[in-house]
Amino acid sequence: MSASTSPSSIALALAMKRLFGAPKQAPPTGPAPSLQDTSSRIDSRVTDLEKKIAKCDEDLRRYVAAKGGQQKQLALQCLKRKRMYEQQRDQILGTQFNVDSLAGAQEQAEINMMTVEAMKAGHQDLKERYSQMGGAMDIEQLMDNMADLNDEISDINEVLP
Repeated sequence: MSASTSPSSIALALAMKRLFGAPKQAPPTGPAPSLQDTSSRIDSRVTDLEKKIAKCDEDLRRYVAAKGGQQKQLALQCLKRKRMYEQQRDQILGTQFNVDSLAGAQEQAEINMMTVEAMKAGHQDLKERYSQMGGAMDIEQLMDNMADLNDEISDINEVLP
């Protein structure tokens, strides 16, 4: 037996496993949610917090209208709750801003990619059209031939009465 598989090393490994535990395996992950899904979930959470803040406002008005020691305590608790909800809302709105910014950047990247692909296709089309026209020598020869033809037409027009 080698030293790594001896009974004492196996016993040591089992003792260490009992003492420190087995390494935790990562939970299986599914597909990541899309940015639009995340933004809509954040919207619904913000809406819920807005409703809770509105309820706290109502409760505060009611507690302030009814005078009394206990009403004052309830009003202070309600005010603390309202501040907590407002902090949560502000934090979530900051997160939503980041998500929406990233979604905008993704859309811009897609537009840029489409633009580059369109430019490549346009360049290829232009290249094919110029190759169909021939080189500069072909065009120069065509222009010379047209000039010769014009000269012949002029000669024929001079001969005709």
